[in-house]
Order: sequence, then C-alpha cells, then structure tokens
Amino acid sequence: MRGLRRLIEEVGDRALVLPHHSPAYICACYAFGFEPAMTALMENPELFRYTCERYAAGDRLRMRQWAEAGAEAVFIADGWASCDVISPKWFERFALPYQASITQAAHEAGLRIILWNEGDILPILRQEAALPVDAFAFEQPRKRADITVARVRQAFGPHRCLFGNLDSEGLLLRNDPAEIARAVAGQSAQSGPDAPFVFCTGSPLPSNVEPSAVDALIRAVRDGH
Repeated sequence: MRGLRRLIEEVGDRALVLPHHSPAYICACYAFGFEPAMTALMENPELFRYTCERYAAGDRLRMRQWAEAGAEAVFIADGWASCDVISPKWFERFALPYQASITQAAHEAGLRIILWNEGDILPILRQEAALPVDAFAFEQPRKRADITVARVRQAFGPHRCLFGNLDSEGLLLRNDPAEIARAVAGQSAQSGPDAPFVFCTGSPLPSNVEPSAVDALIRAVRDGH
C-alpha cells in the first residue's frame, strides 16, 4: 500500500487514482482457465461457487486498505460475464452476486465504485443498472453487439455517471482528428445534456496508437465542453 499512498500524494488533485480489482466470478474463471471454468459452471457449480466465495472473502480487507491509503474510488473490471460468453440466467446465477458483493464492500469502505463489464451486455443492462454502482463503464462494440452510449444511458437513467466507449482500436489507429471530434460529439449527444459522463475509450489503448491520436481526443473533449 505504500506505493499507492505515495502515488496518491504525488498526483494530488490533478487526477483520480483508481486502484483496479475484479469480482470473484472472473477471478475464479482465471484460476480455472476458460474452458475448465465454463465446464465447471455446468458440471460442478458447487466447486465453482466455493472458489468464488474464497476470492470474495478478501474484498472487504482490500477495499479497506485502499481507503486507508487515500483512494477515493475503485475501478472494478469484470470479464466473461456478458452474453457473448454466458447466458443471462448464468450471469444472474454466477456473476451478478459477486458484482453486488464487491460493490457493497467498496461502499462499506467509503469508496465509490466504477464497474466495467466487457462484451455483449445488452441483455443484462437491467440487472447491471440495478446495482448501486456509482459509475458504469463498458466496452466498445464487438461481435456485432450494438453497444451504444444511448442504449446504456436508457437503462441507467440520466443521473448515473457513465464512461464512454470510444473505439480505442480503429478510431484512434486511424488518427483522423476530424473523425475523432465527430465521435466525441456523438457520444456527448447520446449521453444527454447535463447527464454525468466521462469521455473514455471502451478498451485499453493498443501499443501502436500514436500519442497524437490521444491528444486529438483530449482536444476534442475540451473544445466541445
């Protein structure tokens, strides 16, 4: 925790430092490996849930330590918890409970929570919006899932903070400032006037994205606001 505390002190008010963690569902999936995890959901759900519970048991301690180090919020990234991987029924059975429990752990420690889920979240937006997370982030469209800011905003309403899903790959790799500005304006319009919104890429930046593309994104946001 000394490193986190030092970083927060050095950054000060210039940026929000976000420790990252994941819900117990995806931690268990990574421990099993993809195919064994999916098999366990079908053939040995008791073992899978036991593994999840062991991971979840440490969430409160982790959140408390981060809060004591000076963190104000956490970024919780889930994975393999979308409907291009599992069904909505399995999401509710195996993944959603651990999104809920880690949200509770963060709030008990006095932290705000940003939840990110990748993949096709459209069939489970109602369940995601029911979680008392402070902000929701989501991946850029993939696998033909039409994941737009407008559709997510409709589910979460006008008062919850959303993180945008600008294309970190095609859009920024093309590095066309005019195209980037149009994408920024489009996401702003979809979120709606006065709705809390953070301009963001939907996925991490590839290593071959030029820094000038990121500069163009920042300029477009600042020029538009």
